[in-house]
Amino acid sequence: MAIQDRSFNPRRTLKYPALWDEMFFGDKILVNGKVWPFLNVKKGKYRFRILDGSNSRVYTLSLSNGAPFWVIGDEQGLLPKPLMRTSITITPGERTDLVIDFQPYANNTQITLVNSAPAPYPGTPGVGVIPNVMRFVVVPGGGAFTSPLPATLRAVNRIPETDASRTRTLDLYKVPGQCGYQKWTINGLGFSDIQEYPQLGSTEIWSS
Repeated sequence: MAIQDRSFNPRRTLKYPALWDEMFFGDKILVNGKVWPFLNVKKGKYRFRILDGSNSRVYTLSLSNGAPFWVIGDEQGLLPKPLMRTSITITPGERTDLVIDFQPYANNTQITLVNSAPAPYPGTPGVGVIPNVMRFVVVPGGGAFTSPLPATLRAVNRIPETDASRTRTLDLYKVPGQCGYQKWTINGLGFSDIQEYPQLGSTEIWSS
């Protein structure tokens, strides 16, 4: 599920600001290119690979009935074990893997995947929120996955911090740029001002 916010012109073309802007927030939510779609689901567990494909919008996703779901993966693949959550926040370009169980619901039950994150984020609660992402409709039929989730998903071998040969502090912040806009810097330098040269095979700690 690629989630994006977009705005449209009256002739259904994509609408963007005429001038360059630091952030863009659309007024409609698209999932896989469709505005506020629905998905028929059978009674069972479904795995959703979710991408925040928006330019600037952050999403705090939850189910409209407050039911829990399981987070099983992130940017680095499967987690060590499933994590039960009632909401999850993802930022632009971030991915997450969720499992939602529709087994407990009667046929024709409608559940909406909703968003509560303000725009810009973290911002002011309730400001700039587009709440509805998509809807799930429980339909009759068998064949859905109903077995319990495994207690463990994969073994993760952690690298001891004592193996690090050095620690680097990389601070990202904005400074005044050209034409009255701000630009991002790393330790006060531009992205093309390369100052860090880690060696292949070495272990380092990078923090900000």
